[in-house]
Amino acid sequence: MEELFVLAWAAGQHLMAAAVASGNSGSLGPHHKLGIENAGTLKRVGTKFGSRLDPTYLTLRPNDAATPRRQPEQATPF
Repeated sequence: MEELFVLAWAAGQHLMAAAVASGNSGSLGPHHKLGIENAGTLKRVGTKFGSRLDPTYLTLRPNDAATPRRQPEQATPF
């Protein structure tokens, strides 16, 4: 995932965003370890296998502390 950040910042992106089911600690934990912060949760707006989900939205900006800053070997536009 860190390589994705490097490529995004090199391409001039100013924000990375993700949506993860609130109860999914297996996905939320690794995102938080990379410095990605919670931006908010929407209650009961998603469904999966017949159950309602609360998606948590996460964001990371280039100036956030844990963001990789190295230059990519070859930046590829998205």
